[in-house]
Amino acid sequence: MTQAAFKRLAWVALLLAPAYALAMWSPVRDGYREVDKLAHGLVFLAVYAALAWALRWKPWALAALACALGAAVEVHQMFLPDFSASFNDWLADAVGIGLACGAHLLWRLNDDNPEALRARRYPT
Repeated sequence: MTQAAFKRLAWVALLLAPAYALAMWSPVRDGYREVDKLAHGLVFLAVYAALAWALRWKPWALAALACALGAAVEVHQMFLPDFSASFNDWLADAVGIGLACGAHLLWRLNDDNPEALRARRYPT
């Protein structure tokens, strides 16, 4: 890993760690309890995006890492009072990751071949 990638990853960790702690706080949890699965999906969409910015890996590798982080969060919750691990929460994480990965793949397609995309948008 390059020094620049390590620095970007450190920034991601510095932002995600307090965000995770805040999300576990009871008053905050009560605020999103009704939309828990949506929150999981949106958060892990953002996790994927942050990892993509930091690591610049292939989309499938980023998706695997983000899914592993989602699983780690669920395992961590098994050891916390008033929490439980949920396969459905992890699936919601995976849906958010899948959406982010799909958007990333489309962006890379556009970035790799801008002329082909332009030709599809504006046929002559």
